[in-house]
Amino acid sequence: MNIDKDSLTAYKDKVLIYLQRHALFLGIAAFGILYVYIVLQATSLATKKPDEAVVSKQFQSVPHPKVNKDVAKTIEGLESQNIHVQAIFDQARDNPFSE
Repeated sequence: MNIDKDSLTAYKDKVLIYLQRHALFLGIAAFGILYVYIVLQATSLATKKPDEAVVSKQFQSVPHPKVNKDVAKTIEGLESQNIHVQAIFDQARDNPFSE
């Protein structure tokens, strides 16, 4: 194979003309491939189940709040005395995610 400056320049020009002619298609194809890859990776990560040992270890490291019985009785007493507070507590018990 004869490799000289003129043949390399001619080959480079042919490749550049081909790429310029098909740049839109190549760009859309590259974007599509990247999009499919990201969707597949996100799906695989979303469906992945955590290891039970790791979950139990993390759950044990979270401190559990403890309520004193006297404090709980005081709160219940205040709830029965105030109708507005009782309505807030009832609503919070029915739907804890509403504010």
